[in-house]
Amino acid sequence: LGLSQQRSAEVADLLAAAKVPMVADLITAEGFDQTGSRDDQPDFRACDPDITYPRGVGRDYFYRVAYRNAVQIEQLATVLPGRPDFIMVPTGGSDPYPCTALPIMQRRFGGKITEVKFDADEASTVPLTAQRVCGTAKDVEVLYIARGGDLARFLFSLDEAFVGGRCAATSVTVVSTSDGLRVRSPEDNAMLEDLRLRALRSPSFADGRIRLISTLVSGADRFRGDNPGFRDLETAFTGAGFDATHLDDGWAVNGYDAVTTISAALRTLPSAKPVQRSQVNTAISGFSSSGQAVAGAGGPIMFDNSGNRADVGPPVVRVCAPPAPSG
Repeated sequence: LGLSQQRSAEVADLLAAAKVPMVADLITAEGFDQTGSRDDQPDFRACDPDITYPRGVGRDYFYRVAYRNAVQIEQLATVLPGRPDFIMVPTGGSDPYPCTALPIMQRRFGGKITEVKFDADEASTVPLTAQRVCGTAKDVEVLYIARGGDLARFLFSLDEAFVGGRCAATSVTVVSTSDGLRVRSPEDNAMLEDLRLRALRSPSFADGRIRLISTLVSGADRFRGDNPGFRDLETAFTGAGFDATHLDDGWAVNGYDAVTTISAALRTLPSAKPVQRSQVNTAISGFSSSGQAVAGAGGPIMFDNSGNRADVGPPVVRVCAPPAPSG
């Protein structure tokens, strides 16, 4: 199962009713686990009123290898002291990813932070948020709670303001949860790819006036050098004809690890007897801090009693400008 969407919650409940175990690869929003993320004390008031995920999803049969928003935000807070100046967030409450992260961000970073909103369905509103951020004459820190598809446009708009002398800020640090890592990998859409490269190769990004800090969607970067699981993924990925740079954002890593978790569960069961769904589910739930972990490409995978990934959490990284094209 893929993205944090109401439809995903409905599908998870449908499959759980049929006792089908599930391992999600990219879902990070609060509520998208077996207990509605109860331990995080989430606030769903910013979300649409007809949502179902606060009750939990896929009860007893749902697990996720991606680190949930609350864990990512806690990791960001440990390396970013102080109170940010703005939170950039899309309008409306239809997207669980930003609407569940927003109140946790506000709570964790010290109260009511000024919200700068844009319309995710109208690209022209993104540069307007850059103008708002640039109106503060100091080093500015912006929490970015939105999908990664709009981040490159925001970074590029900031650079245009700096280059054009329209940004009073001395620097802008953009702090994002894991969806911001989309800018690390090539886009299939030619227009978005051009925008991504323009943003990352822009003068202001290269000289550090614009900085991007993000959590990883997986633990892959922390384990690349000495993890046989990641080397196995690289071999399989490139052997299938895929571009290895598409591993950089971590989403392919999590997809691989979700399937690896299911495979590891099956390998614990008798090979000469029929297998029941409940046996597979029990095997997956046994990958816990008190039992055996799955050796994933993004690090060891274990689950807590809510079906969330249970370990120290994802690393926080600074995204750097890519090398200049040769020739």
